[in-house]
Amino acid sequence: MAYPPSIGALKVYGENGQELDPTSTRHRIVEAFVHLALCLLETEEGQNSLAEVATTIIKEREGTSGTRSWRPRHIYRDSLANMPYWIRVFLRTAGHLEVSQAIISNMTYVRQHPEDAADAYDLFKFQMAITVAHEIVHMLTGFITGTSLPDTPPNVNVKPYIKKYGKGVQGEAGRYWESIILGGFVEFWSVPNHPLGMQQAGEPYLFLPGEKETAQGREVSRTYIKIFLREDFTSPIRPSSQSIKITRKCLEKEQKRKETSYLRSSAASRQAEGANSPPAAHPSAELTARFRRINLDADYGYAQLEGPSRGYFYR
Repeated sequence: MAYPPSIGALKVYGENGQELDPTSTRHRIVEAFVHLALCLLETEEGQNSLAEVATTIIKEREGTSGTRSWRPRHIYRDSLANMPYWIRVFLRTAGHLEVSQAIISNMTYVRQHPEDAADAYDLFKFQMAITVAHEIVHMLTGFITGTSLPDTPPNVNVKPYIKKYGKGVQGEAGRYWESIILGGFVEFWSVPNHPLGMQQAGEPYLFLPGEKETAQGREVSRTYIKIFLREDFTSPIRPSSQSIKITRKCLEKEQKRKETSYLRSSAASRQAEGANSPPAAHPSAELTARFRRINLDADYGYAQLEGPSRGYFYR
């Protein structure tokens, strides 16, 4: 497994603040999928998708798109035409995110037991790259609004609007971004009686926007995932040619599956026995990653746009 050298100042911490050894498996696993997520966002299509999200947020906050009853502030002072420039600035700022201990433990286990895991590691890495990219989109909201915990305008969401994907009158920028660049939403669903049990990656599905229970999805092509992991990104995500359309309701009620996030709930994870998986009190039981891209290949001049003074970003 090759580990990327291109994430500047990457540091991974345990719950108690202790930094993990950069040569450790757990650190390198985090490094690999954070790198992949940034590579996805740094493509031309990735940057365009971020610019679309940011522009929509600003228009909504200014009330220029018809939602005048929802007008919190933002700190963007440049022309919207220059948004691609500020997306490049954003992608080279520092970031802070928290990573599920359970997923890293599962990824560590399948790396150590390839005879039991088949393509589980690749599936986990694909899932985590998209998950991290999704979270970076939320960081973008903070970057342009000047706050670490920004509210997202309600129209920055999947269409048609799905209340469960947002909280109250707030939107969901991450889901909005997924619908733009992925063509839907990637979810992993468990396989009953899987030999890895609760440590399985599950099977990846791409669901189209729509009502939660009735929106249709198809299993993602494994060939597509292999190509994706080689940093050859194409959009939208390609479903398997052998897959059939299915709903979440069918997966859950008829096939007795669960979205794998359930398997990684704290209660369920405590029942899983993983090789070299740390106990709850171990420093790496919950991981925090801080990173910065170091390829500063542009002269940004003076900053008309400041990042938040606290929270996700710092200069």
